[in-house]
Amino acid sequence: MPEGPEVEVVRRGLLQIVEKEISDAWFADHPKYRILSKNQFVGNNVKNIARYGKFLVWKFEDGLTVVNHLGMTGIWRLFSADSFDWKSLRHPKIVFGFVNAEKLVFEDVRTFGKFEIVRELPSVIQQMGPDILKPNFDMNKFISNIRGKGKNPRRQQIGKLLLDQSIIAGCGNIYKSEALFLAKINPFCPADKISDEDLERLANALISVAKMALKSGGSTLRDFSSVEGYNGLMQNKFNVYGKEGSACIDCGNKIERVVQGGRSTFFCRVCQNL
Repeated sequence: MPEGPEVEVVRRGLLQIVEKEISDAWFADHPKYRILSKNQFVGNNVKNIARYGKFLVWKFEDGLTVVNHLGMTGIWRLFSADSFDWKSLRHPKIVFGFVNAEKLVFEDVRTFGKFEIVRELPSVIQQMGPDILKPNFDMNKFISNIRGKGKNPRRQQIGKLLLDQSIIAGCGNIYKSEALFLAKINPFCPADKISDEDLERLANALISVAKMALKSGGSTLRDFSSVEGYNGLMQNKFNVYGKEGSACIDCGNKIERVVQGGRSTFFCRVCQNL
């Protein structure tokens, strides 16, 4: 699933269509998309596209608000008039045409993505924790979120907590593993056993990894690509993710893969010793 950096790469690419009038709209015959009406979009134009963690929020000129999630395999592609070909589309879900003859296409093989008109932002967005890519990252809020509320501190494994978007937004399974390695924190360590100093080091590692991923155009493991059609390059810089059996770059020990909360976690047992 695209994480914060990949979604930000997409958002920046989509800014090319801001203020361009939509002249045509097509939606797939699927329950998620057949409820959308061509009349809601034709003659309209996008005023802004913002990112909240792994979500995109589209604001239209007439006040329409859409929450967009890429799901597992969703990609947006922008085509010029002479490069667009219906026959080349594999799994189109949305096609917007513009008055300048450009076409914007949302393809989604597994149909886990969404493009949903909302009256207000859903609670999953309103309750998000500090974002790993936002310049005003709130370190105190992050540590407080990890600690939890009330008298009983959180005792969940830190590797699981980092996937909770109400604790920290934009982090997913890939950059969780990479940041924990960089911070030399074991992903199976209970959160209440980690000091504030180590949590601050972890947050800085998450921010550093996210910035590197954004600069690299994101990670392309299978489906992800930019609006312009380029693959990301961050996968070439992974230290542990997908490196099971490879030598750790720091100690030479073999990188391990262990299923944690139903997801693969990669780490070095020596460098990230409990």
